[in-house]
Amino acid sequence: MLTNDSQYFSAVIMVIDAFSYSKHMEFNPDSTLRAVQSAENFIENRLKNIDGRVFNKAGDSLLLIFENPEEALKVAMDFQLDNVSKNSSGENEINLEFRLGINIGEVTQSGSDYLGDGVNIAARLETLSQPNGICISKSLYEKTKHLSEFRFKNLGTQKVKENKFVALDIITPWYEERKMQTKYFPIISFAAVAAVILIFTLIFGDIHSVFRDDEKIRLAILPFDVSEISAEQSYLASSMQEDLIVDLSKLDEILVLASNSTAQFENGIQEREEIFKLLKPNYILVTKARNLGASIKISSQLIDADGNIKWAENYSSEVAKIDNIQSELELGLIGGLGLQSASAQKTLEDAVITVNPEAYDLFKRARVSQDRAIARKLYREAISITPKFAAAHSSLAINMAYGFVGVERSSMGSMEFDIFKMEALNHALTAVKIAPNDPLSHYGVAFVHYQAAELDTALEAASNAIALDEDNPQSLLILGATKFGLEQYTQVLQIADKLRIVDPINSANGLTFEASAHFALQNYETALQLAEMANERNPNYARAQIIMLASNWKLGNTDDAIWQYEELSLSRNGSDLDQLLRTLPWPSKFKATLAEIFSDINANS
Repeated sequence: MLTNDSQYFSAVIMVIDAFSYSKHMEFNPDSTLRAVQSAENFIENRLKNIDGRVFNKAGDSLLLIFENPEEALKVAMDFQLDNVSKNSSGENEINLEFRLGINIGEVTQSGSDYLGDGVNIAARLETLSQPNGICISKSLYEKTKHLSEFRFKNLGTQKVKENKFVALDIITPWYEERKMQTKYFPIISFAAVAAVILIFTLIFGDIHSVFRDDEKIRLAILPFDVSEISAEQSYLASSMQEDLIVDLSKLDEILVLASNSTAQFENGIQEREEIFKLLKPNYILVTKARNLGASIKISSQLIDADGNIKWAENYSSEVAKIDNIQSELELGLIGGLGLQSASAQKTLEDAVITVNPEAYDLFKRARVSQDRAIARKLYREAISITPKFAAAHSSLAINMAYGFVGVERSSMGSMEFDIFKMEALNHALTAVKIAPNDPLSHYGVAFVHYQAAELDTALEAASNAIALDEDNPQSLLILGATKFGLEQYTQVLQIADKLRIVDPINSANGLTFEASAHFALQNYETALQLAEMANERNPNYARAQIIMLASNWKLGNTDDAIWQYEELSLSRNGSDLDQLLRTLPWPSKFKATLAEIFSDINANS
């Protein structure tokens, strides 16, 4: 029952809150109040025939208590569906959105109110929810995961006061992928970046020596400012930035920092001092894109550590011919850097992709897509238009190879997987045949073989990629990962040091293979620090989470290890964690150690 005068008891708590309520009240108070009242009326009508009730109102907030978890979840979905429908139809005078959190937890009754950790966690879940969204705790998930009409997305471990809990989003028909993570681990920021650099210094010694490179110009190409162009066109600028990094990296005179490191600095020149302090470039390239009717204007500046502009230029083009800007920008930039040699110009001219414009556009869209299935479809469409499009073949192969491990692999039968793998390898080999001097082509072959646990062949392809460009971060990543798979742990650490030269902040992938090597060498403290950094960089990266929980277990941090194991198990959407471990291209002895840890955790949880 929902009544209890003194003792703690378990209940389903729901918190509903209007998003940007104060702002709406400032500009449209009457309409806002009517929208809130409409929402309250819906809840009251919905509660008439079920065991649930409102126990507290606070302005724009409602707190509800239920006995049945399934009823609570269905009320939540019906509520958000009703409000979204009213907003889209214009029935609501303003577009008022609500956030909603639900938890099963311990509460105690005080008069007509309910208090306790169960309420606190529900309130925290509401703040984690997206507008029009529903965020629930793992305790509720366990009671409702059998409901076929609901899908869930793990958000990781959260914290309120001293209470840790796992949060999940409900995937609604209008659900949008989160643009930022919600874990209580901090999102990478200037402070976090600085902390990463500091930890590297403490672990590995004087970091300035790592970055010293007198022979090459260190160039940081910052994310393009796309605030003044349409969202539809923003992929063009993002793709141009990636192309600049790839093309300029082919010049022997320049060391272009990996996009992973520069991606943290979206405010360009405003963050100049921090960029030079943390990344140690000689120059930064700051670029802004603007709409000019049917055209796009690109403005670029090459800036040194003192804020001096060494080179600047404006370019404009019709949107359909924007690729012309890239070639002009590259040639102008190397002139600004004093690299106007015939060999440098020829290198850039050879790097120009000459394919059907429609195919190239599909390729660019695929490259910036966050949805692997959509990207795969776009790559195939580009190849169908231009069969000798090496970069599209290689990118498709890499995309498919990600499916060799984990959830996608689990969904395939053995014959289906063999066909899938063969298709990926054929695309990778086709890319090498078309563009044998492109490091990306050989990287694709290496990555396909690595993901398939064919490590000797992967090592050969990775070495070919490195021979073409020793500073290529992707090639260094796959070489390090492959060396780890072959139990060459000391060499892995050497490659990691090299990788930090071109990618100072380092990617989750790079940090993880380095952490894995330290774990194999029984350096558990260092392994944990690196795995935690990797988890900050990508909270959805299962390989980093495995090393993190295993390191915690070896260090005796059993509670943390158990929490992380539960979180990881949940994030795999019900897939077999043991199966994931079996398919990872890691050394057999290493995986046996991890399997033993998993078994011990299960026995102790």
